[in-house]
Amino acid sequence: MLGDGRPFVLEISQPKKRDIDLDELELRANESDLAHYRDLSFTDRGAVKKTKLATPTKVYRARVRADGKVNKEQVVGVALSFRDVYVDQRTPRRVEHRRADLIRKRKILWVEAEMADDGTFDLTLETESGTYVKEFVSGDDGRSIPSFSEALGVRCAVEALDVIAINDQEEPK
Repeated sequence: MLGDGRPFVLEISQPKKRDIDLDELELRANESDLAHYRDLSFTDRGAVKKTKLATPTKVYRARVRADGKVNKEQVVGVALSFRDVYVDQRTPRRVEHRRADLIRKRKILWVEAEMADDGTFDLTLETESGTYVKEFVSGDDGRSIPSFSEALGVRCAVEALDVIAINDQEEPK
């Protein structure tokens, strides 16, 4: 997660210690390189519920490699075609051992593309919460329809994927 990070809620049931110095906790937690925390605060049950039920959109940056030759016009054209497009995504094979095998409809809000020097390209895209971005790009052998690969006519794979922003932290409608 890049950018401003992602919100989280930590609930502690029946704590033994109720007087916690959040500034000290933040300093100690940030001694590790695993994650970095900021702006820790106590909150009420309403905020906990709101955070747990939120369905924010997310902005991603993906480094993509195509299995064949593609040019800038092709890639940019396909990217522009994915504006407010719904994708049917069957549970990806890589997560089907821990998720129900369902078809989920997820919205791709927009996609932008930029060619890189090494035969790859970068996609920046905003998607509805729960979108499997790697599978949207690759098609996951027909489990994600439509897909970027299908529209481009060339098999593509995500080499690197970053979340760069999380938007609209509101309760679902």
